[in-house]
Amino acid sequence: MISLSEFGGGEKPRLQGDRIPVAFQEASDESSGPDVTSGALSVVDGRPDFHAALDRTAYESLRPASAALALLFAILALSHVIILPKTVAVPLATVAGLSACALGGLRYLLGQQQLPFRRVNPIGIGISSLVLLNALLHLVLTFEPRQSTNFALLIIGAGLFFLRRAWFALSVGSALAS
Repeated sequence: MISLSEFGGGEKPRLQGDRIPVAFQEASDESSGPDVTSGALSVVDGRPDFHAALDRTAYESLRPASAALALLFAILALSHVIILPKTVAVPLATVAGLSACALGGLRYLLGQQQLPFRRVNPIGIGISSLVLLNALLHLVLTFEPRQSTNFALLIIGAGLFFLRRAWFALSVGSALAS
């Protein structure tokens, strides 16, 4: 290993943000990359620091995402009543309206109190489930193949929101399984 003193001093590296200091290894056949130094990775709330940072970032996007989706579903509820036949419009408008209320309530709740960051992914799965319910109901009731694009939009939205692989896989897996 190359010591830090060879790089201009014997000071230990300091953590900046959520960066993890690494010990540099000389190139060798058994070396597969940088080796994380022991004690460099701190643990927050029983989770590694970078998981907490990912959850914090997702939490910051939860409030605007829930507000945007609440507005979208309110507009969809109104447009379903105006555009679609009554037999299809009533259930679609009801579910879209209830989804808008739930997402609007979530946005209000997030404005009133700080939830723990560890809850952001389960809340995101709940939002994803609401979007999936609306997409499935629309596809089943209208029998229009073009409504399957809603699933693609759900997967794109999940990719933008979920920063941890397991939660993203759960969201996409449930969309693909349906």
